[in-house]
Amino acid sequence: MRIRTLGLLFSLLASAAGPPLAAAQAAGERTGWYVVRPGDSIIGITRTFLGSSDRWLENWQLNPEVKDPNRIAPGQRLRILLGDDLPQRSARVATLSRKVEENPAPLDWADASRDDLLLRRDGVRTQTASSVELELTGGNRMTITENSLVYLKDARPAPVPVDRQAIEIVKGQADLEAEAGTSRPDDVEIIVAGSVAKPRSTAERPVQARARRPDQGGAQFMVYRGDSAVESAGKTVEVAQGMGTTVPSGGAPNPPEALLAAPPALSPEAGARLAVEAPTLAWEAVTGAIHYTVEVCRDPRCGELVQRVVAVQNSPWKASPIAPGKYFWRATAVSASGLDGYPGEPRSLEILDAMADVEPPTVSLRGQGRSLARGEVVHLGPGAKLEIEARDAASGIARREVTLDGRSVAPGVLEGPWESGKHELTFDVVDGAGNRSPRRTATFVYDPDPPTVSWQPVAPGWRGKGAMTTKAWPSGKAAAADVPLEWSGAGWGWQDLDRTWRADGPMEQLLLRA
Repeated sequence: MRIRTLGLLFSLLASAAGPPLAAAQAAGERTGWYVVRPGDSIIGITRTFLGSSDRWLENWQLNPEVKDPNRIAPGQRLRILLGDDLPQRSARVATLSRKVEENPAPLDWADASRDDLLLRRDGVRTQTASSVELELTGGNRMTITENSLVYLKDARPAPVPVDRQAIEIVKGQADLEAEAGTSRPDDVEIIVAGSVAKPRSTAERPVQARARRPDQGGAQFMVYRGDSAVESAGKTVEVAQGMGTTVPSGGAPNPPEALLAAPPALSPEAGARLAVEAPTLAWEAVTGAIHYTVEVCRDPRCGELVQRVVAVQNSPWKASPIAPGKYFWRATAVSASGLDGYPGEPRSLEILDAMADVEPPTVSLRGQGRSLARGEVVHLGPGAKLEIEARDAASGIARREVTLDGRSVAPGVLEGPWESGKHELTFDVVDGAGNRSPRRTATFVYDPDPPTVSWQPVAPGWRGKGAMTTKAWPSGKAAAADVPLEWSGAGWGWQDLDRTWRADGPMEQLLLRA
């Protein structure tokens, strides 16, 4: 009888506190959503995420639909208070995009939601063009890309016990990242097809690594910041920053190789507002790349994936139609071994209504290097090149169409060199909305041959274009003679590039390069 009385009094106190008190206590505190498993209680759940059960009453008050804290059903979703850090072997869904599912073991798979909480043995899987970013223990974050399956696991036994979280990638790819000073060394180990990677960070040095299980089997590990040990088949290799390794199925890790550089974005410009639903994206080629992966995301970390295409052979690439909104995009070069290089710096763009752009791009042609205009004709010397400058703030530039001497050519032909002589260039530019600039024709002369130079004595005191008297020379017998010299040749537009004196026995010579 005494026990029942105390229980009733406790229930009355909890009821008196009510949800308003819980909301006030939870203000400014982090919360997450937990899926109840068989055998769970609010007291036990509180202990799991806060380290003690002291605040179980507040967790109960956060869920007014729960009438009895001792009677919660598997599959029920509860709002739970969180501490500053998550407990080991747990995760929180920070962001997600499109179709992402979670497996709160031993329950069935279900759609995941932002702020969902996962525990050891739980799984996450993503569908095509979907992604999820997980917050892990110690400030670590993991971004799981499309068509992936990942589980939270127990770390392998070690000679010295270490409180470490393990992530197993059964299918697909995941990125691990932690800023300097937020994570602890050896917080996480990544398991892929029997291979184990242990990324390392310190208070001064962050970590950023990628792990993937390719469709053909084996494992791939890439380290962008920090370093990592990779172990498989009884062998361990150290992978330094900027390096990666591949692991064949059941075999030892291959020697690390350098990762490719990040491809710089070319167009559209950062912050571009494009009136086109399918933008064309361009980047600089990277030496050693066999193809590229291009991603369009709602956030710069690509935790909210919109489009992802692998094995893009060359730049530029046209995206599939995208709904109006703000996005980020990046390209990543892939080496012959299948390792990803450094991802390109995310570049922002905004997609507007495609009907808003009806104006063609503005276009101009200019020479770079040794070039000189003579009327409507551009003269180009060795090493010079032509550039079609095109701008379209609304939709960006989709492509350049170039014809040289009546033949359709790739825009790269503008880099030169060409056959010596006169050429006719025709070009136009199309923007992302399909608007075409007026077709333009230009004539240029490629002159890779040096001029011929001759010296002619002329009458004393003669002054003229392309002439120089000996009075302009340094002092000497030649100056006293006051004999002007003139240089001439088949060229025009002389450029006096260099005057150099050279002693040649008793003679002084003027060396003139034109």
